[in-house]
Amino acid sequence: MTRRILSIFCLLLLALLASPARAQDEADPGISDAELGESAAVVRELRAVKDKTLIFVFDVSGSMRGVNLSRAREATLNLIREASVPGDRLVLMTFGAGYRTVFDKTLSTEADKDALVEQVPSEVGQGAGTNIRKPHHDALKILDASLPRPGAVVLLTDSFNDEPRKDDPAYPDYLRYYTPGGRLQRYPDSPENRDYERLLQKVQRTQKVKMYGIGVQIDQSGRPVERLPQAAPEIPDPGPTFEPAVTQPAPARSTVPWLWIGLGLGALLLALLFLLPLTRSVPLRVSGGPAGPKDFRLKGGNTVRIGGDGAGFAHDAYPLPGVGTTPALIRGARGGQLSLVPGTPQQPGVEPPRVYHNGLPLEKEAPLAYGDEVRVSVPDPSGIARDYRLKFEDPTKSF
Repeated sequence: MTRRILSIFCLLLLALLASPARAQDEADPGISDAELGESAAVVRELRAVKDKTLIFVFDVSGSMRGVNLSRAREATLNLIREASVPGDRLVLMTFGAGYRTVFDKTLSTEADKDALVEQVPSEVGQGAGTNIRKPHHDALKILDASLPRPGAVVLLTDSFNDEPRKDDPAYPDYLRYYTPGGRLQRYPDSPENRDYERLLQKVQRTQKVKMYGIGVQIDQSGRPVERLPQAAPEIPDPGPTFEPAVTQPAPARSTVPWLWIGLGLGALLLALLFLLPLTRSVPLRVSGGPAGPKDFRLKGGNTVRIGGDGAGFAHDAYPLPGVGTTPALIRGARGGQLSLVPGTPQQPGVEPPRVYHNGLPLEKEAPLAYGDEVRVSVPDPSGIARDYRLKFEDPTKSF
């Protein structure tokens, strides 16, 4: 009896000694969301999924040069290090004018990640042209063959679709997925496109495969929301001009009553055209910061502050920790349009945050659209800037 009591006492003592260590392990958050940047949400979702297939579809076309490539590379490194575990299969495909599988490796140990990190692209490729659908299709084929094993595709691209030159070796593949001049609204009825759509629907039904985008929005079907490069508008040729022929005036008729009626109706129409857009509110969801998503509705003349004192509880502001002033504003305009405006300057002698709109420095007011990305780079005394990458979406649609 004494031995049994002594055994129970020892077990209780061991449990008490182990509890603080276990509590410390459970409380250890590891790397913070601020350090993970825009990959934080993806890391949180994938970290707990074991024996998965994780495929990176990485854009190395010319438009990725500079900030966009750094952004994609940083997210890929974070996902390899923090979202994968031994037993996971990791695949990285690059695309631009051409296509290449950089690595296809099943992790045996944590040390296997080091060799993969070294192979993540650090520069853009040669040639022009972007075909996002083909490598996305190739990734879906791998995941389909792996079912019911769980999987995820991470598309890393600036979302711009550039047509290759006709003499480019990749042009025939482009024609299998895109219609030249189709403005990304018509796609060829090719075997490749039909199979691409079939696999999209299949993996969506299984609920075993997740789609993520860094630099590109993913719609509810799992497709990337591609954009066309912006080009300067062409001014049409007015053609030859001719002097009007001189004719005898017709006999004058009394037009005074109809003139006044026409002017009155025209004034009423102009008033309606001016006032109606002012009453229209535009839904907007801002996400990407540690505070998570926050929804707004903007009418013409309304503004939403990005950062600034009190932004954590203000109804017209999106909070950014450590940003005491407002580096940028979102402004509602007539016609349901939105624009991004440089904000108030910092205090004298303090280096202000830098704001980038779709990778370009924000120097003046610029149109803001769903799917755009705004990066707020906050200087740090250590010399390493802290970045907030904000996304802008329509909260009435699910992606």
